Amino acid sequence: AYDAKWAPVGANQIDKSLATGDANIYEGIFALSDKMVMFKSEFKKPNSIVYAYPFDAKGVRGEKVELISFPAEKAMNAGNFQVNVSEDGSKIVVICELPYIKETNEKCIVIVYDNNFKELWKKEYEFAYPSDKAPHNDVFVSNNGVVFDLKRIQVKKQSDFFTLFTFAEK
Repeated sequence: AYDAKWAPVGANQIDKSLATGDANIYEGIFALSDKMVMFKSEFKKPNSIVYAYPFDAKGVRGEKVELISFPAEKAMNAGNFQVNVSEDGSKIVVICELPYIKETNEKCIVIVYDNNFKELWKKEYEFAYPSDKAPHNDVFVSNNGVVFDLKRIQVKKQSDFFTLFTFAEK
């Protein structure tokens, strides 16, 4: 970590491996307004659990925070999720893609948190598309907590197409 004058203020190794008590699937690292956060998950049948691991300005790792537990069939497969952070680092979005169920429409859970991991709002949504074994969502969140989901819809024997969904608290 460096200060505004590019002088080093601290360093700490960020270990993405499985340390004692850590979730075992590395998902990514994002910068919030006042800290960096590593996201990891673990699969405990029948759920996937998403955790946030904060690092302060000196690179010191804080206690893990459980964000959400949601239904999943197996790790990194049906029941996966995406995470992103707003440009100003004040909001976190997690979109949980719920498991494939034959002859039903695809469903997801969208949750927005503040930069202290407090849940601001949560919605479950059913898309107008059939449930798919490999849904693809790229999720973004604005500084005021509006969520944008760029969804790729796969179509047999045609080019895939993209649809943008918008989610807000109200």
